[in-house]
Amino acid sequence: MRNFFIKKKNTISIISKELNYKYLDQISSEVKDRRQIFKVSGKYYLGGEKALIQKVSKVLKLKYIDTIDILQDSKLLEGLPIKELKAVGAYPIIKNGCVLGLVCVDRDFLEEKFPVPKKFPIYLSTWSSIQEAWIATEKEFSEKEKVSSTYSDAEIKLVLPKFIEKILKIAFKHKVNNFQVTLGSKPQYIITTSEGILKGEINPRLSYSLYGYLKDKSFYKCSVKIDSTDHVCSVEVLNDDLGFSVIASDKKTNKKNIKTEKKIKKKSEYTHQILLVDDSAVFLAVLKRYLNKYNYELIGINDSVRALKELKSGNILPDLVISDLHMPNMTGFEFLSNIRSHKKISKLPVVMITSDINIETKLELIGKGADAFIGKSEDPRLISVQVNSLLKRRANESLRGNGKDA
Repeated sequence: MRNFFIKKKNTISIISKELNYKYLDQISSEVKDRRQIFKVSGKYYLGGEKALIQKVSKVLKLKYIDTIDILQDSKLLEGLPIKELKAVGAYPIIKNGCVLGLVCVDRDFLEEKFPVPKKFPIYLSTWSSIQEAWIATEKEFSEKEKVSSTYSDAEIKLVLPKFIEKILKIAFKHKVNNFQVTLGSKPQYIITTSEGILKGEINPRLSYSLYGYLKDKSFYKCSVKIDSTDHVCSVEVLNDDLGFSVIASDKKTNKKNIKTEKKIKKKSEYTHQILLVDDSAVFLAVLKRYLNKYNYELIGINDSVRALKELKSGNILPDLVISDLHMPNMTGFEFLSNIRSHKKISKLPVVMITSDINIETKLELIGKGADAFIGKSEDPRLISVQVNSLLKRRANESLRGNGKDA
């Protein structure tokens, strides 16, 4: 710990200066957990812990946050390295499904243990505030999980027919004869129509209740009314406990209208394959979670050198690449230049994600052949717009090329 005090412009060197270089040995011996640095040092500072961290924030030009907004949706944390974030004393700031920043105790400690992109928004707060935020988050999600399993069997007997009726109405409306229903941690239904993919979430409370009610049953029958016609539905529970199939028969004709079943998605069923390149596990998780709903096959690689090797060898043949700009070993600029200089992949659409929004960076990206660039702090919907536009353009170019060859 003592070695940190001789460095310039880092958290501990600022603390040592504020304490007039006194008490360094005491602090070094007392700090057993780096996250406690301000709590320990604050005992020797006139204004206490909060005043000291606010002073450090001002010197480092970082915003101090006293009260941390608690995440209300557990889905926002899916795929994020929660254990690692806690270990370095950090809590994510998420908006519109995108990680917009991290609140931490010590920026230097965070950057030592966790890959953080250059110019990524970092905020400071006390470990007690961050710890309270994590405890409150876990408590909030725990309470919601308890609520999610409160339907009684009697209630399920009333709710299940309504649920099946709702799904069938959607299927009938779009004139399809198959769709997928899954229960569990990511409950949803997926309906494939001639116009595209329809997806809908299933209330977790309903999902877990259905799972608990149906898992010990082989069949379940109910009657639903759709467009003034009664249908008898036989529900068959699948052995893998991840979904169920439904056969809906018209009472008059006994015609089988719908059969739903859980299935494993094959590669051919994805609309496009996209390669995501980012050294940050946080951003890879966020990008995957956001783009997943568009039925893309997503491949994440956290090393630009390895990603380039996979592309050149042909092991990965994506329709589009989304890459971070600031990465170790090989920067996004270098990664992009290598793609454009390699004949086999030179025309591959590339979208660059960057925290730099200055004109110089934009001009350099355009010069090196980036098809699009998006700021990390911008609305994540921009990513889907850019991606869809580029994929459509590439498809049109492919059609024109095939026409010429003919």
